[in-house]
Amino acid sequence: MTLQQLRFLIAVAESGSINAAAQRLYTAQSNISNAVKSLEQELHIEIFTRSSRGVALTNDGTELLGYARQVVEQADMLEARYEGGGTPQARLAISAQHYAFSVEAFVNVVERCRDSKFEFIMRETTTAQIIDDVRAFRSDIGILYLDDFNTRVLQKAFTDARASFHPLFDAKVHVFVSERHPLARRSQLSLADLTPYTRYSFEQGTSNSFYYAEEPFSYIPCNRNIRVSDRGTLTNLLITSNGYALSTGVLSSEMQWGMASIPLADAPTMHVGYIMHDDRKPSPSCSNTSTSSTASSCQPTVGRRGRNRRLLAPAGMALQWSLTRNVPNERNHVKVIIYTDGSARSNPGRGGYGAVLKYTNPAGKTFTSELSRGYAKTTNNRMELMAVIVALEALNRPCDVEVHSDSQYVVNAFNKHWIDGWKKRGWKTANKQPVKNRDLWERLLTAKSKHKVEFIWVKGHAGHELNERCDELATTAADGSNLDIDTGFNESDL
Repeated sequence: MTLQQLRFLIAVAESGSINAAAQRLYTAQSNISNAVKSLEQELHIEIFTRSSRGVALTNDGTELLGYARQVVEQADMLEARYEGGGTPQARLAISAQHYAFSVEAFVNVVERCRDSKFEFIMRETTTAQIIDDVRAFRSDIGILYLDDFNTRVLQKAFTDARASFHPLFDAKVHVFVSERHPLARRSQLSLADLTPYTRYSFEQGTSNSFYYAEEPFSYIPCNRNIRVSDRGTLTNLLITSNGYALSTGVLSSEMQWGMASIPLADAPTMHVGYIMHDDRKPSPSCSNTSTSSTASSCQPTVGRRGRNRRLLAPAGMALQWSLTRNVPNERNHVKVIIYTDGSARSNPGRGGYGAVLKYTNPAGKTFTSELSRGYAKTTNNRMELMAVIVALEALNRPCDVEVHSDSQYVVNAFNKHWIDGWKKRGWKTANKQPVKNRDLWERLLTAKSKHKVEFIWVKGHAGHELNERCDELATTAADGSNLDIDTGFNESDL
């Protein structure tokens, strides 16, 4: 068996005919025919069935094609690796389930190694393919999850692949929905709540068993189920329709606007981790990973055991570090800047609110979201409160928040601790009068409780860009059509 024979085999399989393969490889048809025939004789199998319409792979041929591609791919990598005198090059290949945080971690590693020579590969693929990639050394790391339901089956698959599972973090099961979904404002959901809605999940190909699913509770029947193969399609479905997906609840910076992540009650813990082939050695503890030098962090290493087995390079250690340290989960707060404003044409009268949310990720990319809505009859103070409430409720995980408002009514309630006194007195003012807009104050406290919030007063109509933008959003909403009803408005609150 030679590399030439395997290259011919791949070309014939991809072209569908020996003649087309010969033209593609600029060789005689007889050379390819003889190479395939010789390979069949050597292996004692039939690789292709032949007909007037061309050739087709047999079952044995399909299996051989998979191995052939692996061998040719590795050979090409060897040639590329040592081309030009064998200058050291870091190589890291990752296969992962469809997690936004794993891609974000991968990008962080690329940024750390940007001044070095490297070849990095990131594959988002099926669970079975992840395991096979690690088994065949196509990938150094496979990122997936275990829970009480799939552990027994997947651990056996790991053993068969000579791979071991290494935990990264535990996550609670969350329901992903659009921020406009009827369930988006719920603090917690049950499986029964999801019954009326379409379930979105990732297609697992020929290994589409419950145990290989990327979503918990995949074994529970669903009347409406859509399977997709890529994360972009699933994200678009979530944002634009009233379906749902189950996952870790970890949102990347790109996904934090437009979607809500809500805890699922009575759900198993998802143990997110990575698998590595047992002939590779896991990196040291992530806490010992140095971040001081991008160049040194990407130098390849060699093994110390037996036959100079290649260890996971420090680039892989950097990936582990990024996954455990930089994943935007519930334990890592991000900084969000919020500007708000409320407007009412009279008190009471048509009104609206506007809010601008800004977040800058570690790579320096800024994400902005604008929120607004108009009401048929409300007050200015209620709209000032609503702007802050809606902005905080749009955050899908704990954040460090700066709220900039030109409403002293809102800002002083917290900075001068008015609200603490109201609560102590049973929502009564110092004059023992009922606190106005109590419904919104209580809702604001609930929205605020998930975050660390600082209130900052900004002078209104003083030329501040974001304050002016919020004012524009609020007044435009108040003057618009299809105004909502402020069900909490009470004439006694005037």
